[in-house]
Amino acid sequence: MVTLNRPERLNAIDHDLLRSLRGFFDDRHRDYGTRVIVITGMGRAFCAGLDLKAAGEQGPWQPGVGRVQDSYTFQEDIADLMIKMRRCPQPIIAAVNGAATGGGLSIAIASDMRVGTEMARFACSYLNLGLGGADVGSSYFLPKLIGAAHSADMLYSGRIVESAEAKEMGLLNQIVPREELLPRAIAIAEGDDPQGQPARPAADQRGAERDGHRHLAGERTEAGEPQPDPRQPDRRRRRSAHRLVRKARPGLARRVKNQERATPLDSRARRGLPKRRGTAQ
Repeated sequence: MVTLNRPERLNAIDHDLLRSLRGFFDDRHRDYGTRVIVITGMGRAFCAGLDLKAAGEQGPWQPGVGRVQDSYTFQEDIADLMIKMRRCPQPIIAAVNGAATGGGLSIAIASDMRVGTEMARFACSYLNLGLGGADVGSSYFLPKLIGAAHSADMLYSGRIVESAEAKEMGLLNQIVPREELLPRAIAIAEGDDPQGQPARPAADQRGAERDGHRHLAGERTEAGEPQPDPRQPDRRRRRSAHRLVRKARPGLARRVKNQERATPLDSRARRGLPKRRGTAQ
């Protein structure tokens, strides 16, 4: 069980909370005793995203660098938290007890399942702060969960989505009374929930998702195609280069083209074979 415990700030993410979350999910990679993870928030909110008020209180995220480099590093490490969650071998159930906005929304949608109360609310609040509309993995996870149309609505408007609408669009798996939230999440984790599915199939989905990530990255997978040989020439790129050179220096383009045509003939000489009749010397 993971509880975001900053209720006085609506469990907003500061440096200490981010370090704790990153360390927790790093430690789960070889934790064979933990089978399922349930994450929730203390108090009346799940997570209100980044704690902007704490920016001047906690010092730099990475000491010894400039303000711009420190800001970029902090943003990268927040986004990397969602990757750590998805690479975690255990299924993750988000028990959404209140508002999940900004980075809190990203934590919820990076989980495998979401159970919420009637007070659960979701919003891509980055847009409302002028930071952008698709931060911290939301543009990747939302279309997978609720489709392109609903995702565009949330990402472009930044509006609040209440629990009933979230359930209708597929953002919430279940809505339960507040006092039943954690018991229901634990029941799903243990496979004892009659209204839901056990968390075990999420592990199979994780394997398929990791294969998909590797395939998109150009790596070889069991079901994917082998990565292309980088030594093979790209014919389209060569033709484009020829067109540019031909316009700038016509004579040079002819010499380059003739040299490429002569390359197969030179292979006979390398093997010690005489040149064919009629071949230019």
